[in-house]
Amino acid sequence: MSVVKRPNGKWRARYRDAAGKEHARHFDRKVDADRWHASMKTALARGEWVDPALSRVTVGDWAARWFANQVQLKPSTRQRYGSLLRRQVLPVWERVPLSAVTHADVGEWVRRMTQAGLAPSTVRQAHRVFSLLLALAVRDGRLTRNVASGVRLPRVGRAEKVFLTHGQVGELAAAAEPYGLIIRVLAYTGLRWASWPRCACGGWIW
Repeated sequence: MSVVKRPNGKWRARYRDAAGKEHARHFDRKVDADRWHASMKTALARGEWVDPALSRVTVGDWAARWFANQVQLKPSTRQRYGSLLRRQVLPVWERVPLSAVTHADVGEWVRRMTQAGLAPSTVRQAHRVFSLLLALAVRDGRLTRNVASGVRLPRVGRAEKVFLTHGQVGELAAAAEPYGLIIRVLAYTGLRWASWPRCACGGWIW
């Protein structure tokens, strides 16, 4: 490992990874070269070093590989993940290298989606998809950590309950004949369908 000044006035910092391969970068200032050189040395010593060539892959390319390998997903889940990638993730991150994604950037992305009026559940699902593909990049040795972890997400509020009026219950019961009596019993007693009594033969008691 060394930092030397080149004939053109640039400062060249270089080091060798655990496999013996040399890596180098050039800087205008020696202080920047020293700082980068020290950070690489520390990362190697801690086992946190990542090959720059692996982390230069774009989010778009990595997302395609990640999505193609999600063979465990149900068709409905796969369709939802694909939609989230196309509509929320890739328009922002497609051309960004994995190494350039920061925790702050992910937080800003979540904030912009929220301010744009997207439902909290949609924002949370989009973040989950992005976090999953970054987690795979960590396991694949392309990133040292998942920068999407710990980002503050909007809360999903409870949907307001809707109660039928007496008139609406009557209309529903009339439309459901010959099961109008069941509608009225369920509406006015609060019974859930699972608690409806059965006879000894296993059928429902009407």
